[in-house]
Amino acid sequence: MTYQESLDALKNIETAQYRPDHQNSLHLMTYLDSPQNTLPVIHIAGTNGKGSTAKYIQSILTHAGYTVGTFLSPHILDYRELIEDYEGVISESDFSEGTDLVLRACNRMVDDLLNHPTLFECLVAIALVHFRHKKHDFIIIEVGMGGTYDATNVFDKPLMTIITPISFDHEQYLGTTLEAIAAHKAGIIRADSPVIMAPNPIEVVMTVTNKVKEVDTFLYLLDESLLQISLLFNSYKRKLFNISTPFYAYNGLSTQMIGRHQEINIATALLAIHELKKKWSISDSAVKSGIANTTWTCRNEWVSYNPMILVDGGHNPQGLMAVKDILETYCKDKAIITVIGMLKDKDYKAMLNLAESFSHKIILTPPRSPRAMTLDDLNLSPNTKIEWIDPFEQAIKKGLSLLDNSSVLLITGSLYLAYPAKMWLKDNL
Repeated sequence: MTYQESLDALKNIETAQYRPDHQNSLHLMTYLDSPQNTLPVIHIAGTNGKGSTAKYIQSILTHAGYTVGTFLSPHILDYRELIEDYEGVISESDFSEGTDLVLRACNRMVDDLLNHPTLFECLVAIALVHFRHKKHDFIIIEVGMGGTYDATNVFDKPLMTIITPISFDHEQYLGTTLEAIAAHKAGIIRADSPVIMAPNPIEVVMTVTNKVKEVDTFLYLLDESLLQISLLFNSYKRKLFNISTPFYAYNGLSTQMIGRHQEINIATALLAIHELKKKWSISDSAVKSGIANTTWTCRNEWVSYNPMILVDGGHNPQGLMAVKDILETYCKDKAIITVIGMLKDKDYKAMLNLAESFSHKIILTPPRSPRAMTLDDLNLSPNTKIEWIDPFEQAIKKGLSLLDNSSVLLITGSLYLAYPAKMWLKDNL
C-alpha cells in the first residue's frame, strides 16, 4: 500500500455516528495482537492543557535521554500529525505499513460480523502498532474526547494517568455538569496506576477522587493554593521563574510558552516527572532544558514580533480567557485586531462575546472544518466592530491591512483556523 493509497483508504471509511461504547477499539486491539499491552503509556485526559502538558513531559524525557512517542490530537491537514516519535512525525512509509495492517484487521472484523472501526479508532490503532514496532521508552497518549468511551481507552495498566483542568466542552456527548464530564474523563483511571491531577473545581476533584477509590489506586493532587510561582523575568517572548509545591521545587526554570495557564501545565508535568523519578533517572538539568525547549504549535504562539501576530487554537471560552490574559499582561497598550473562526458545536456565542470585550476590531471567518460556524449560525445584528470575511486568507489580509506599530493581530477560535493561518502567514508575510 502506497502512502496515497493509505490516505484514500482511510478517507473512504464511512463517518460513523458517535456511540457511547468503545468495544470496537477493544476488538480491534485483539485482532492486532494487543499492541497496547506492550507499551509504557502515560495517558492524559482533560479539557484544556492536555497537549501542552504532554509536550513538557515529552521534552523533559527526551532531554533525559529517553525515546518518546506521542499521539496528540486533533490533526489539521495530515493524519500523520497525530503520531510523533524521536524521528519527528511518522514517516509516510511507516504510516502506510501501519494503515495496511490495521485495515486488514478491520476487514477480518467485518468478516466476523463485527462493526468496522471508525476513522479515529483506526488512527489510534495505527499509532499503537507503530509504537509497538519502535519500542520507545515512553508513550504519551492524549484522549480524543471524554475518556470512558474514547478510542484510546484500551490500556489495562498505564504507567500513570494525568487529568488536566476540566471545564465544559462536548456537553452533547459528555453531559451538562462538571461532575458528568469529569466522570467521563476519569474513565481512563486504572488500578495500580497512579493518577496525577491538575488543579480543578471541587466537584471535579470529588468525582475523580471517587473513581480513584473505586479502582484502588493513588492520587497526587496539585493544589493551586500550595503552588508557588516566583517570576524572575517576564516578557511576551519568555519568562524565568522559580516553582515549588509540596512535592518538588525548581529554581531558574525558563519557558517560551507564555501565559499564566502554562504555569499550571508546567506544574502538572513536573508532578508527573516527580512520580517517574521514582523508577527512572531524570536529572534536574534535563528538567530545565526540557521546559526551556518545549514548543507546541498554535498554542499562544507568536508567529511574528514585527508586526506582532499571535496565533492560538483555543476552541472554548476557557482557552480564549487564557489568550485575553496574555494580551492584558503583555499588550495592554495595544489595539487588538482579532480574526476568529469557531466550530458550531462549541460555545461560539460566549467566545464571540469574550472576544468583543478585548478586541478593537473583529473579523469573523470560517475555519477549515465541516463543523465550521457560518454567518447564518451567528445571526448577527449590524455592527461596525464585527465583519464577516470568507475565505480565511482574505480575512487575514484584512487584519494585516489594519495592523500598525500600536496594534496586535490575534488569530484564534480553533486549531482548524490557527494552523492553516500559520502556514499561510509563513508563505505570505
